[in-house]
Amino acid sequence: MKILICCESEIVLQMAGMALEGAGHQVALDRDPVALVPQVAGASALMVDAARARQAVALLRDRGFSGRALLVGTGNPEELKKQAEGLGVDGVVPFEPPDEIPKRLQAALGGRELATDLDVWEAGKDLLRAGRSKAVLITRGEEGMTLVERGRDACFHIPAFARQVFDVTGAGDTVIGTLAACLAAGATMREAAVLANVAASVVVGEVGTAQITAEKLLRAAELLIGEQEVRRSRRRRGGAPLPD
Repeated sequence: MKILICCESEIVLQMAGMALEGAGHQVALDRDPVALVPQVAGASALMVDAARARQAVALLRDRGFSGRALLVGTGNPEELKKQAEGLGVDGVVPFEPPDEIPKRLQAALGGRELATDLDVWEAGKDLLRAGRSKAVLITRGEEGMTLVERGRDACFHIPAFARQVFDVTGAGDTVIGTLAACLAAGATMREAAVLANVAASVVVGEVGTAQITAEKLLRAAELLIGEQEVRRSRRRRGGAPLPD
């Protein structure tokens, strides 16, 4: 889902963006709403703080934004709701704690919580029924990704591969770009999804907006395959498993 964020506070801006990108959303953020005008197309939500609400919402709606405008802020949720009504926005997303922003955004947009693997599979099937796609790839942050394909009796879950997470900025874009490139090169949907997950594990292990290259992706894939072979060999010999 594409989310726009416009806040005066740099801390709120960056932390909200990191939390949402870590949950697999596509995020465009800036303190100046004018800078977000080129990003309006396809955006489902606009998150604003009280300082930017009136200006950002009016400008971006005038330029074609048709999603929900949501107030992000700290404090009592009821007070935030009253403030949102006064500012003329559609709902609220409490800021604290920041790592729960994706769930609160989902609730504000009228979504449903996907607490289990079965919930994720059912949601994927609902999306397939609602459209013409052959598959839906659902990113799940630290739980990895789940691929739901039309005509299959089970979903395909890919666990997260990252050893250490330093910065989730751009992880969602990396998944989309790698998936598209692999499909264009002739990979199956499952092959492309696995490689996209490996690519994401590389960029979140670097600080800042990192780029994935063919060389980085190949090295990470070879390392992963090697570790899996070692684990299988140790299991066959009855040895102690390697730590995750």
